[in-house]
Amino acid sequence: MGGAAEAGTNLTNSQVRAISSFEKQIATHVEKLEAYKLDPWKFDNLGHLKNAPNDAVRQKIIQTRINHIEKEIQTFQNNIQKILNSQ
Repeated sequence: MGGAAEAGTNLTNSQVRAISSFEKQIATHVEKLEAYKLDPWKFDNLGHLKNAPNDAVRQKIIQTRINHIEKEIQTFQNNIQKILNSQ
């Protein structure tokens, strides 16, 4: 298994599964974040970047999306820590 799930020896099966799920979500979101940073236009399926009135607005849209994904990753990490701290 690996990762944080093995860090606590007194974890219940449910807690181990939850940590494993959070770790998978973190990995998925890290990949998503890196892909978005490389090419935000590839993910402009709703046309927000294309229809932005200027480059400053485009950059704000991109940064807002990056911040959102980073916040989701942090939330998953915090949830893992809460489980580990409950021991």
